[in-house]
Amino acid sequence: QKKEESDSKYKERSITARKILAAEYESIGKPESIAMLRLKKGLSQQNLANKIKTSQSHIAKIEDGSIKLYFQTAARLADALEISLDRLRNLVKVEASDNIKTSVIVEL
Repeated sequence: QKKEESDSKYKERSITARKILAAEYESIGKPESIAMLRLKKGLSQQNLANKIKTSQSHIAKIEDGSIKLYFQTAARLADALEISLDRLRNLVKVEASDNIKTSVIVEL
């Protein structure tokens, strides 16, 4: 993350690589997810965490469906990903059903 902040060419390559990865996921039929939307925007977990004022580990837990997602966080996340809360709620439900061992609840 620090290298991205200090090296603009590295940052540009990282963003491009994330977007390519998201496109490859789509091409193999991987279902849309919070992680895929993040990658489409060229964001690392740390970049997204900075945008919504949380930690990278919190983003990782949101993406893998292992924590509760409260309204304030959901609203900031939807804004950062430029999606509606309804769309985010559907993504969270899909991720929760994919992750049987945990439960994710969006409190709207």
